[in-house]
Amino acid sequence: MKWWQRIPYTWRLAFGLWLGMRLLLWALSAFMYYRGLLPSSPFPQAPVALDQGLAGALFGSWLRWDGGFYYLILTQGYAATPSLSAFLPLYTILAKPLFLIGGNPLIALLFISNLAFLPAIVLFLEEVRTLLGPEKLLSAGTILMVFPGAFFFFAPFPQSLAFLLIMLTWRFTRQQKWFGAAIAGLLCGLTHPTVIPLVILLFGSVVSWMKKSIGRLRWIVLSVPAMPLAGFALFLAWRERQGFLPYIEYQSQVWGMSVFNPWAGIKQLFQSMMDGNLISDIKFFLLIVGIFSLIWLFKNRYFILGFYQASLIGFLISFTMPIHPFGSFIRYNLISFPTFFALAALLSKNRWLYAISSLGMGIVNIFLSILYLSWYFVA
Repeated sequence: MKWWQRIPYTWRLAFGLWLGMRLLLWALSAFMYYRGLLPSSPFPQAPVALDQGLAGALFGSWLRWDGGFYYLILTQGYAATPSLSAFLPLYTILAKPLFLIGGNPLIALLFISNLAFLPAIVLFLEEVRTLLGPEKLLSAGTILMVFPGAFFFFAPFPQSLAFLLIMLTWRFTRQQKWFGAAIAGLLCGLTHPTVIPLVILLFGSVVSWMKKSIGRLRWIVLSVPAMPLAGFALFLAWRERQGFLPYIEYQSQVWGMSVFNPWAGIKQLFQSMMDGNLISDIKFFLLIVGIFSLIWLFKNRYFILGFYQASLIGFLISFTMPIHPFGSFIRYNLISFPTFFALAALLSKNRWLYAISSLGMGIVNIFLSILYLSWYFVA
């Protein structure tokens, strides 16, 4: 096993955490599949793939909700149905080569999700080492794995790809490698709309750097914060050329979503909690966790990360639907990497608090996984 010891510890830890959670989720879906606990889709138009035998237990069981939309984009393109025009293209673009050489489209999507998450964990752990010290690596990695909704990193969704690109953007930014940060930021903007708050992270970092740098060309770096917006703008320009409804109008008409209206979302959330909606309770808990993480960031003078966290929370609660307050907050909140930093720093101070909190979050994550596999809305 000497070869294993020669691999950097962060890679070994990342692989162990990644593989452990992957096997656990496979075991869960296989158990539910073979016990007959997986209901058929409530949506007749939803695509079906790999629904027999072991392939159905390990792969087909995970084709749920928006995963079906990405499946249709990969197999039929955006022309399959107008509903697809809400989904950004990079995730399916990366899965396309595997599909074109004969791979099953669902496995292609799952391959990209799972493959992207492994280096994302490594980058996350490297940042934990820099920010908090090597003694926090295991606790931070565990929290990332068990955080409520973290199973989406392994599902056919772009969350793991977005997390990878965000961590890559932050790493390049912290190292003042602006060209790399610009490219990573542009790719972020082609992955998911929730990366827009990266503009705040990049702008704060660039302004801080410019105060200490000299030379006329340094002003070029001011273009870096605009790159996530540029990526998203490219997608919007393509949508317009295709004749789709304007994006915000589309979200309102097709999905019934209130856009940039946090007060509506807060009222809807509290009303849903009063009606006994457990998913709304979980959303509220995650919102409180995010706010406490924000306080920790400012208290410890991580101001740039703090402003990013604040803008991300504000952005995520600005999109809401009456029957699903805060929309897909559980899933979108996974890109809030400063939250994982804060939780690792706070919870690891007491081993019992850390153990109980990790166990509790893990139980909630598995519970949400079961609801996801059972075709209940959990996003």
